[in-house]
Amino acid sequence: KVLGITILQDKIPDKIRGRVLSAQIMLSSLMFPLSMLISGVFAQYVSVPIILLVAGFIMVLNGIYGLSSRVVSTV
Repeated sequence: KVLGITILQDKIPDKIRGRVLSAQIMLSSLMFPLSMLISGVFAQYVSVPIILLVAGFIMVLNGIYGLSSRVVSTV
């Protein structure tokens, strides 16, 4: 989280930095209740440990993608 904010602060022009950071915070705040809703629906059909494994796998894939991204490697 800190690294991402630091990169955003470094790369975004001063004129629009506040808008971009507030949009990023708003979107991340909206994702939490949405993920809880989706997880709750899936929990009715699949066991919770399976949901956690799938969520962890998605996070690992996201991290691998982020590390291999050309944008991150040039920062």
